[in-house]
Amino acid sequence: MDTVLAKIFARNEKTTDLYAILGEQPDLILSELETVFISNGQYNALCSMYQALGMDEHLLNAWARYCGTQS
Repeated sequence: MDTVLAKIFARNEKTTDLYAILGEQPDLILSELETVFISNGQYNALCSMYQALGMDEHLLNAWARYCGTQS
């Protein structure tokens, strides 16, 4: 349920709601959210999930890939 809500919030640019659900650290399914976050430009949300899950290599790769596109 939380994963579905996170997808809806990301697709509708409800960032306040999205970060609230991420902050609660519910049982979100990363594999379902990665593509949604990327396709909707929610890179900070993606990085937040990587960080919360201790996925440092993915976090660094995301920063390298997406931070360059923000200029």
